[in-house]
Amino acid sequence: MQNLRFAARAIQLASELDGGGWEEDLLAELAKAQSNLPREGNGALIWRREVAPSRVGPHRVAAHAVISGVMDNQPPPEKLYCYNLETLEYRHRAELGLNLAWGEVRVSHQRLEEPRDLAYAALHAGGHDFKALVGPDGQGQVLADVEAEVEQPLRLLEQNAIWDIFQKRLQGQTFGMADLFLEGRRALAQAVVERSLNEYREAARGLYETHRQTMLFLREINVPLPAMFSALAEAILGEDLTRLLAEMEPGPLPESLGEIVMQARALGLDLNRHGPRRQVETMLGEDLLRLVQDFKDQGSLVRAGQLLDLAKALGLDLELWAPQNHFYRMLQDRGGQTLPEGVKALGRRLNFLVD
Repeated sequence: MQNLRFAARAIQLASELDGGGWEEDLLAELAKAQSNLPREGNGALIWRREVAPSRVGPHRVAAHAVISGVMDNQPPPEKLYCYNLETLEYRHRAELGLNLAWGEVRVSHQRLEEPRDLAYAALHAGGHDFKALVGPDGQGQVLADVEAEVEQPLRLLEQNAIWDIFQKRLQGQTFGMADLFLEGRRALAQAVVERSLNEYREAARGLYETHRQTMLFLREINVPLPAMFSALAEAILGEDLTRLLAEMEPGPLPESLGEIVMQARALGLDLNRHGPRRQVETMLGEDLLRLVQDFKDQGSLVRAGQLLDLAKALGLDLELWAPQNHFYRMLQDRGGQTLPEGVKALGRRLNFLVD
């Protein structure tokens, strides 16, 4: 596999000298070579599956930059991994969720390659529908007056017509979301999902509030909740729980946390899958660390006890080694001196034998 990657880099360098054609010849030869593992197919399939997606060069770097920014009107960043980017021209237009960006960017490897001035165009038509064109060097002027040409199809939301204009103007390489580097691909996917959720979050909350009494009545008469009701309630309450924990400042827990727990219990829901265990463990460790620094910190003492109560109410099996280590350190720092009764009680809840 590594030899194929070496070949990919050699082809990339050779193509810059004579315009390309090397990869097609190589693929024709690789197609004749069958893997000794039948499920892997021939060499050409392995190349397309394992080697081609891993290639990195100025064009892919430019595509990553423009696809990542088109949804939120962000021009290419100044640096992307080991590449420097300089925006020479940047235009962005949007209409009812249809986003366009085009311009020119100078891409240069920090050590190896000469700067490349690349024209680009990108389109986001909603959801995960991202695509971009990146042209060869020296095409910066081909998109100079494209804004007037895309104006009408943009107002009519004719994305195919816009893409046709870009393709005619810019004879470049096409990229999609799958061509982004892994970290950026995941971040963009998360942003798209979050944006979609935001559009429907309030509607879902309204449905939950509308049908909550019906759910409670069904539980009272021992009738199982419809799967849709259970999923809706768990999503809303789980998100509220996670958000409140994330926003918590030092000090006592808000009453709204108890309300969430009681609603979940009344509806027979399990909120553990929403990840509160790790949040509670982190917060408990922070409280114990503050007590190490000042064992008279009543706010941290109260919240630590409340977090243990919350964990028990939610049925969380906490990993207590971090707060236990902090408590042991507090005992060592005190050198046998008497601790306040509230601190002793907390130590007993952390499985210490404290007199």
